[in-house]
Amino acid sequence: MLINNKAEIPLLKIAQYYVTMTKGGKEWIGLCPFPDHQDTKPSFSVNEEKNVWFCHGCSAGGDAVKLIQRIHGVDFQGACSILEKVHGVVFTHQVHTDKRPYLEVMEWAVLQFHQALQSPPEDDQYDPMTYLQKRGLDDLGIMNRWKLGYAPADHYWLANKANEDGINLSIAEQLGLIRGTRDVFMGRIIIPITDTHGEYIGLVGRIINDKIRPKYLNSSHSLLFNKSHTLLNFYRANKAMSATKTFFLVEGPLDAIRMDSIGFPAVVGSLGTALTEEQIALLARNKPKRVVVVGDSDEAGIKASLSRGAALLQHNLPTFAMALPKGEDPDSYGLAHEEEFTKTEILSYTDYTFTITQPKDTEEKIEVVQFLRGIFHGIPDQIRRELLLRELQEKVGIPIDDVASSPATLLPPQEELTTIERDICWALLHHYNHPVMAEFLVLYSPDELRACLSPLGFCLFSWIYTTLVSGKEVNVEKAPEELTTIVASLLEEKERKVNYERFLVATVKFLTLQKWQRQLAAELTTINNSGIESQQLHTITKNLKEASHGLYHPKS
Repeated sequence: MLINNKAEIPLLKIAQYYVTMTKGGKEWIGLCPFPDHQDTKPSFSVNEEKNVWFCHGCSAGGDAVKLIQRIHGVDFQGACSILEKVHGVVFTHQVHTDKRPYLEVMEWAVLQFHQALQSPPEDDQYDPMTYLQKRGLDDLGIMNRWKLGYAPADHYWLANKANEDGINLSIAEQLGLIRGTRDVFMGRIIIPITDTHGEYIGLVGRIINDKIRPKYLNSSHSLLFNKSHTLLNFYRANKAMSATKTFFLVEGPLDAIRMDSIGFPAVVGSLGTALTEEQIALLARNKPKRVVVVGDSDEAGIKASLSRGAALLQHNLPTFAMALPKGEDPDSYGLAHEEEFTKTEILSYTDYTFTITQPKDTEEKIEVVQFLRGIFHGIPDQIRRELLLRELQEKVGIPIDDVASSPATLLPPQEELTTIERDICWALLHHYNHPVMAEFLVLYSPDELRACLSPLGFCLFSWIYTTLVSGKEVNVEKAPEELTTIVASLLEEKERKVNYERFLVATVKFLTLQKWQRQLAAELTTINNSGIESQQLHTITKNLKEASHGLYHPKS
């Protein structure tokens, strides 16, 4: 079956492959098919008309792709592969994107760079092995395990090699290996990047001459590589994590190599980016018991670690951290103090925050408590949220509800609330028990909304939602400080004329547009490869915007 988008996948047929379903009113009912839910009473349902599923036991729902991802523990590409091989469902863009020739060219390039590390050109201006020796990374086991390489300081070295070996230069250019007839990576140590199956998909190049910038050069976005969807060393780290149930998360490539070399094989690197939804999903896939953030100990590194930890917590991941001595990063500390590093205590997020901020007086302690309370209130899972709040309360010795929350002092400022976000939060606040609102929450759980709303929008929705679910009344005095003005305004605005059916349809379509626009830049290459022309892209955007127009301009 050839389809254009996820909405065309026959969800009921897919679900019936895994579990027996019986018709019950408008929905089909069956036992939950997920391995981590030992269902004895049918709690899994499929709405054939809307093409969505929901498990009341797991409080999870979504489309056919999310069903496959949840059952098999795979990413989006893995789900597409299973849909094709097991269920005969093929997306039209897959027909046009055979990756094998691209993978072969990337593997060829990795081999060339690896061989050049051992035997660089005689007239090359750098000595890569001497550089690795100074960094303590010249161990043969490390170099082979990571397939480290060297890109000679020659503008045409790889391009000439490609010509000699009959490599498709067009593919090499699409993969960001060459630009025209010139090499992209020159005079750099090469660190290959693999996908979740261990295939080479991209490169990181680290300068040898510290006067050259940028320090790190990543492969450009391609058919194989999307930096925001990738974690360095994930393939091997995921195997190691199966024994320890612990991931170690660092930022830089050399940090990851260093930690691996001193006994932390389950280390992954975010390639210098802020954590993305896709990277967090990779970490969450096999349900680790701990994700340990290990960052630099300078001011920028500490803020980055706090931000990463907050993002992990708000995706329900068990988040911990290591506090390194002042002035150290994972690479430098592991090189100079290997034994001490391996004995470094793994702290809870709460303990880490107090350890690295070292509040000296009451005001500073209040600031830390405000920050942590604001983070914890954004955690969708009630049990994890309450346990962390209890831990914080025991840490400071006072009821946490007596302290207002304002995370903006330690994390970057939030963006403005959009009109659609305000409308959704208003409807949740005043019509939580309405059947249409209940249907909306089936279609969009808090985790689903995270990909569609701004950080401020999600924080507001999540706080209102968790307050109502716990049976409490939404009260301005209990709201996090950065939300008090908005909550007060929403509470005052009690009367609106609402067409609920139009609200549901228009809001869902608008959120689909929001999510699609956020992903558009990253997916543009894939879309172009599927044969969609620019005019068609314009039409798709226009149709989605028109679909959401009724929310703001309802017909009489």
